[in-house]
Amino acid sequence: AIQLNPGYAEAFLNRGLAKYILKDYWGAIDDFTKSIEIDSEYSQAYYYRGIAKYKVEDKGGGNADIRKGIDLGKDIEYNKAFSLNEKRENVNRKPEKVKRDLDCFECYLDKFTKAIRRNPDHAHPYFQHGSALLLIDDYKGALADFNKAIKLDSNIAEYYYYRGIAKFNLKDNRGTIPDFNKAIKLDSNNADYYYNRGLAKYKLKDNRGAIVDFNKAIEINPKSAEAYCNRGIVKYYLEDMRGSIDDFTKVIEINSNYTEAYFYRGQAKYKLDYKHGAISDFDYVIELNPNHSAYINRGVARYELGDKEGACKDWSKAGELGYMEVFFYIKKYCK
Repeated sequence: AIQLNPGYAEAFLNRGLAKYILKDYWGAIDDFTKSIEIDSEYSQAYYYRGIAKYKVEDKGGGNADIRKGIDLGKDIEYNKAFSLNEKRENVNRKPEKVKRDLDCFECYLDKFTKAIRRNPDHAHPYFQHGSALLLIDDYKGALADFNKAIKLDSNIAEYYYYRGIAKFNLKDNRGTIPDFNKAIKLDSNNADYYYNRGLAKYKLKDNRGAIVDFNKAIEINPKSAEAYCNRGIVKYYLEDMRGSIDDFTKVIEINSNYTEAYFYRGQAKYKLDYKHGAISDFDYVIELNPNHSAYINRGVARYELGDKEGACKDWSKAGELGYMEVFFYIKKYCK
């Protein structure tokens, strides 16, 4: 666990992989960065951070990390669910081609399959194989592997956690909770376990329970932008607008490029009739992501402030981007 051994680069790498699977790309980048701070020549951490940076549209940073990882690639071992192509010849390929190669996780499944054949009574090869299947969205296959790993060794928190992730992606939210419970019982100081149990509870409409778990995740890791953001979303739906604004503001303090935090904070401000503040937040959303639906929300706020021309321009832009629901506003208010 991270908390038990903060100097262990591989532990941060593994946690980053779990965050990547759950599409928490910023969180993954943070963990891969910590791994690199501990071991500045850890090629896999550079690889994976580069891929995560691609996901947040930082292609320049992604290219640099991928190339750095390839340059250090002599030490690549096929003992990670996210293992990539170790050939140094990739350095001379175009970044887009490198990315396609790096996304080819199926190419490495055979290596984990062989490890299982060599050690059929060992739990970890099944865990590795299942983790690889998660990364190519084969959640049923991953679930079968994690079941086998747990049958062989029932005392590893990470096995239950990853099985919970597989179930979560299969929409089995009720089945997810017991696995996260078991992971927490085996390792009660892992913020990710509480955070993801909170997500599962939210999916089950247990909003109060979700907040309790997000609170615990934040207590363990006060820099978790995802935990603050999701707690803010739950507070928003519980009509606690001021509490949600506080959480979204904290997210932005941690990561000033967190688009959804600005978007939800803008919605909360609008609910409190702070329309100018809402428009300011929607401005940031659109600056960060020019294809965002925030044009619709900004248009509504502008219209209610008497700026019909600005509102209709926003709604027209939203229509151009394919948000078909906006034509209701255009038809009704932009004559």
